[in-house]
Amino acid sequence: MKNLLFVFTATFLFSFNGNAQENNERIESAYLSITSDNEVTTYRFDSIKDLEENSPKILDEISSKTEKNKDDKCLISLIFSFSVSNGTLTKTLTSAITTYYSVIAEETKKIQDELIAIIK
Repeated sequence: MKNLLFVFTATFLFSFNGNAQENNERIESAYLSITSDNEVTTYRFDSIKDLEENSPKILDEISSKTEKNKDDKCLISLIFSFSVSNGTLTKTLTSAITTYYSVIAEETKKIQDELIAIIK
């Protein structure tokens, strides 16, 4: 009788343990939103790695507008958001910066590196 009770208890515990492990898949997402001259552009990424690979191109594009807007002292705003889900836990980090075009690429890179270090 004790063996039978032990077998049922062990089977019960192992079945719950197996179900919990199935839901521990890591899911990442990120987005970058840029606001300039009342125009909003949002880039969505399937992973943080995808953002890391594509953000230099986006920052180069922003930097190319620097010469045009240098004398105007135009402001530009960027919002970074990273989300990582692992089972039932979801972590989201968001950071925003508003500054002049002349320093946006440098400051954006700093913020991106800080957020990636925190979320990984």
